[in-house]
Amino acid sequence: MQGVQLNLGLGHRLLVAAARAHYQWDAALDWQQLADDAAVAASPKAINRALAALADDGLIEGVYTPTGWLAIHPTVRGLGRAGRAARLPAPATAPAVQEAPVAATPVVAPLVPEEDPTPPLEHVARERVADGISRARAAAAETRDRVAGVVSPRLASVRTTVVQAWHTLTTLP
Repeated sequence: MQGVQLNLGLGHRLLVAAARAHYQWDAALDWQQLADDAAVAASPKAINRALAALADDGLIEGVYTPTGWLAIHPTVRGLGRAGRAARLPAPATAPAVQEAPVAATPVVAPLVPEEDPTPPLEHVARERVADGISRARAAAAETRDRVAGVVSPRLASVRTTVVQAWHTLTTLP
């Protein structure tokens, strides 16, 4: 009995090669060019079977002739299935980012004379806003702790059950 040669992932490698060709050249390939791009060492029969399976799944389009597949290009679904593998690898060295020099900002003299001990109005307003925000955060944390202490695990379970029932009833056809 003759052994069967298995090419695991052959279809995916061919799909990735078709997607890369689509992204690079936007040209349709035949099965021999596709096999060369995918760097697979499989029989023409295995490649044609893999391409037929991809076409049946709607991942590629092409023309099938007795000599093999011609004008192969991936569909939108095929590009999605190829996914991240279809992207070309990034270059080993990333280009250096050049930063623009920082423009000098002029120094503005304070509006209040130095002998006046009262702080400027903007400073007082900022302190009041910061104080209000910190009090609001403290009140929210206290409320969250009180609610967490009141809601028992049994009440949380009832709530979850009601939410699941509502979801089931609203999604039925």
